[in-house]
Order: sequence, then C-alpha cells, then structure tokens
Amino acid sequence: MRAIDNFYAAAWHQNSSDAWIAAGFRSKQRAEAAAMAACNRVMGSGCSLATSNVNGSVAIARGVLGGLYASDDAKKSGAQRRVLDYCRQKSDECILLNTVTANPGQAPANARVGDTSEIFAPQGNPMRLHGAIAWIDGARLNGRPWQPDVWLAG
Repeated sequence: MRAIDNFYAAAWHQNSSDAWIAAGFRSKQRAEAAAMAACNRVMGSGCSLATSNVNGSVAIARGVLGGLYASDDAKKSGAQRRVLDYCRQKSDECILLNTVTANPGQAPANARVGDTSEIFAPQGNPMRLHGAIAWIDGARLNGRPWQPDVWLAG
C-alpha cells in the first residue's frame, strides 16, 4: 500500500459571506482551480484564493463586520483554533463558519488513483448583506424637539 495525498483549497470573494472549499484532489493546482471555479460560478468573477494545502484541515471564520478569515492545520481542532486566534489578533470577533478535513488516503502500490473531489459551498445566499442605521439624538428643528426616529436600510 502507498499513501495518497489529499489536496484542498478555499476561495472567496470580497462580497461573499463565506468561502468555497474544494477537497479530494490529487494535485494542488486542481484543488485551487476547482475552488476558484465554484466561487466564480456563483459570484460572477473576482474570486481569490484564500488558502490551499495538502493532508489537513481548513477553517473559515467571519468577523463582526463581515470580513472572512482562513487558516489551516494538520488537524481540525488546530485549524479552528488558529483561525479564531488570527481573528483576535486582527482585533475582530469571529464565528466559525466551516471546517473541512482532507485526510490522506491509501491505495495499492501499483493502482491508478483519481480525484475523489468534493466542493463545500456556502449554505443559502453567499452574497454579503449590508445595512445601516441612523438617528438624530438631542437635536432641535425650528425650536421644537426632534421626535426620536430611527432610519434603517438593509
């Protein structure tokens, strides 16, 4: 028997709320191309590679202002810890969105082995949603107190 490498890659877009992760590829280039293609298929164009590696885990987190973070490690728990640590280093608070593990496989020494690829796409609408809120506090209009109103756009 021989070990079979398992390459993975993650891609995202500046207007996305999550990342596309491709795993189960026999080459780094194929994993990267698959992640980019999956992202661009939904977002139109403009996706970029977040990370790629072999035989490990990748974790994706989102910060309070919608920014995305990625980190990888040999183990799932390590990737999750690293992405949340990185988020804190950037003075952000994050929630973990997704973790994918690409474990190495094995095959007979002379067997031909192809990709066992899988794409992990964002659930629901991957478009980053924006909103704003405004109010006037303690202001006066024509000598009368301003009524406490709040305007919300989302």
